[in-house]
Amino acid sequence: MSSNQHLNPNNSRNFTLFGHNSILIGTYLLLFVYALRSMLDGFLLETSMLGMMSIEIIELTGLSFTILFAILSGTAVFFSCRRNCRKNHIKVWNTPTKRQALLYLTCTMIFIVAMLLSSSLGLSHFLSPIFLSAIGIILLVLNKKRTQAPWLMTVLALALAMLTIFIPMYWYSALLILGIAFVVYGMTVKK
Repeated sequence: MSSNQHLNPNNSRNFTLFGHNSILIGTYLLLFVYALRSMLDGFLLETSMLGMMSIEIIELTGLSFTILFAILSGTAVFFSCRRNCRKNHIKVWNTPTKRQALLYLTCTMIFIVAMLLSSSLGLSHFLSPIFLSAIGIILLVLNKKRTQAPWLMTVLALALAMLTIFIPMYWYSALLILGIAFVVYGMTVKK
């Protein structure tokens, strides 16, 4: 890839959620939820190979799915916005963008540590509310223009997090709703 040395500086936050990257994040979330649900269903069946695994291995696999989701989502936003900035001949990295990326990484690390702590303390019913609230707070970080649609996605994620606190068995449906909301948001909001 050739580097373009004649890029204009800008003072805006470049990492935003729109179009293709939102569709990718929604697809990653739907695949993540499906894989996790299949793994848990296989763990409960006697005929499945997953039934022979310990619960600690299942928890570590679920947490590794979460970390993989965070990495894939972050790279989807980064490469999509990088492509958009290069198309508009502006620099990707500036002070607000660096601050935004650092805040995203900090939020992601805090929530991964919170998920690890809740798993190790035996509070596994709080994993999905922590995950949903992490997505809601990270959406606040990526809301560049403070427009209404990302605020609605944030409210949806936080409302689903509250719902899964009171009804823990609703985690699968809550994550499916949020994944579909990401895909629909990506199809409707192009920029």
